[in-house]
Amino acid sequence: MARLLANIPLLRTGQPPLIIPAEKRIEYLTLCAGYSFETPLPTSERLITSPEKLMQLTEFFKSAWLATLQIIEEIREHQETRKLEVPHPYRNNRATLNKL
Repeated sequence: MARLLANIPLLRTGQPPLIIPAEKRIEYLTLCAGYSFETPLPTSERLITSPEKLMQLTEFFKSAWLATLQIIEEIREHQETRKLEVPHPYRNNRATLNKL
C-alpha cells in the first residue's frame, strides 16, 4: 500500500509509477529499513539528519526510475512493431466496428 501511495504524485503528473523489480526488493527494503531505523528523527534545526542514508535511497530510486522508463520504452517499441507486423482485424475498419 505504501508504494502505491508513494506513486500518487508521479501518477498525478502523468508519469508512470516507480517499479521496484522483484530482484531488487530486498535491497529496497534494506535501504528503507536502514533509513528508518538508523536515522535520528529530524528536528526544526536539521530536517535531513542522515544525508548519506538519504543519498543511498535517492540513488536507488534514480536507478529504479531509469529501469522503469526503459521498460516502458521497450513496451512502446514492441507495440509499434505489433502494429506494423500484425494488423488488428478491427483497426481502421469502420464497417466491422459498426457491426459490433
